Formats: sequence, structure tokens, C-alpha cells
Amino acid sequence: MGQPAGGSISRQCLRLGLVDELHLDVAPVLLGDGISLFAGLGQRIELERLETSAYASETHLRYRVLR
Repeated sequence: MGQPAGGSISRQCLRLGLVDELHLDVAPVLLGDGISLFAGLGQRIELERLETSAYASETHLRYRVLR
């Protein structure tokens, strides 16, 4: 079974400059390999952290994509 399309679509949008912000949730749960957001992107994406919210079960991160 192949990878879900979500990571691929996100990488394509980042590569084309269509993304202004990233909202990421980090949960301390082992899910296996997962889907890498940036692997195979082929370019460096500069980010500015705008917000971090930490809770007992997860952390929310918000970044601006710099051009």
C-alpha cells in the first residue's frame, strides 16, 4: 500500500510557493514511520515561528513561510 497523498500535496504546494503558513501539531505518540512533510522537497524552506502552544498531550506550532 502506498503513502497517503497528503504529504505529497503539501510538498507540491510548498515547492510552488502556494503556502503562506504552516500549522503543525506534534503529539508524543509513536505512529511508525509517518509521512515526512519536507523529505524530497528539493529546496530549503525558510520558516518564522509565530506561535507555540504546549498542552499535556500535544504541541501546536504555527510558522510563516518566508519568501
